[in-house]
Amino acid sequence: MLAPAAPASAPSYMPRRAHRTPLYRVVEDHRERFAGVYDDRYAPRFGSWRPWVGDVLARFLECGIMARGFLRVACTNPHCKDEVLVPWSCKTRICPSCTARKSEEFAYFVHREVLGDACVARGRSPVRHVVLTLPRLLRPTFVREHRLRRELSRCTWRALRDALQTALGRRAQPGAILSLASAGDTSNVHTHLHVICAAGAWVDGTFVAWPEEVTAARLEELFRRHVLAMLVREERLHEDTAARLRAWSPSGFSCFLGSPVAPSNEASRLRLARYLVKGPVSLERMQYDASSCRVQVASMKRAEVRTVAGLDFMADLAKARAGPRGTDHQVPWLLQQSGPRHPEAGGTSPEGLHTRRSAVPFSQGLPPVLGRPAQAGVRPGPLDLPPVLV
Repeated sequence: MLAPAAPASAPSYMPRRAHRTPLYRVVEDHRERFAGVYDDRYAPRFGSWRPWVGDVLARFLECGIMARGFLRVACTNPHCKDEVLVPWSCKTRICPSCTARKSEEFAYFVHREVLGDACVARGRSPVRHVVLTLPRLLRPTFVREHRLRRELSRCTWRALRDALQTALGRRAQPGAILSLASAGDTSNVHTHLHVICAAGAWVDGTFVAWPEEVTAARLEELFRRHVLAMLVREERLHEDTAARLRAWSPSGFSCFLGSPVAPSNEASRLRLARYLVKGPVSLERMQYDASSCRVQVASMKRAEVRTVAGLDFMADLAKARAGPRGTDHQVPWLLQQSGPRHPEAGGTSPEGLHTRRSAVPFSQGLPPVLGRPAQAGVRPGPLDLPPVLV
């Protein structure tokens, strides 16, 4: 007689070795020196030193370390005596582990609460992924001045709305989730926008499918028009320079318009939602050579590897994702048929975009205009640029 099969063992908790990751070793080796040389080396490009950057880096070095605190978790079954020790997490946006958990939570929130049956045309609407990028000339403006990132999100919403209304010939209400990303594929500073939008719009309460006239080229042109107009209005760009930028071919702006994702394709919807709030660093694609103090980050999309000094990598990381607790530079804006909302508390702007007060102070004067150094107490004027940049 055969013996009964042993019951399958439950998966055991495997604590991560945070101190062995390349990102941890980079921050540990360069944190103090980075704070000392920032004003001389990186302030002209990224702006003055923010006090919370040092706090974020210090908390990251304590993430996942048992000696810094842990939680004792025991099974509630009286016949089971299993216990595990779970170290505290830092909850910073530079930590791959913490951002991965945040990405999962946000993805399921979007899938169940925003794209669920009760939110988007009762589940009958497919969605599309849109990515909008800026020319290299304009990126430093949004890197230094975070207030303009909020205006950039509004420009994206207006471009999407105008494209659909023009194609449909009627007043239409799109539905979209906007997320402003500040890090590129190789953990470099790269401000761009990701959008998950309904594949159509609502006209008088009736959902209308995405018109064929709304192409990537059309969205790119409208996005460029709104961004340049906004920069001129905010006195961050001369009208003559904006006119030259409008005449550029190619424009430097770009737009990716993905294929519609059906409501039944749950895996693709979750993947898109995760991508909106993904972390700036992938440990699988990162290597660190302590002897040469060089960091290598492989691109996920292209066959190339970015090699950068450890201090330069720290500057990109701190500027892209190191913000004070309670704020987020990569804020997803949720816009639905029944009205916009944000997963966290916030106010509402006249155009329906939920906003929160900026927590980004500038201790040394106002931010510069396209890289011009700021002077304390002096509001910088617009910077005229040559028609061709070499």
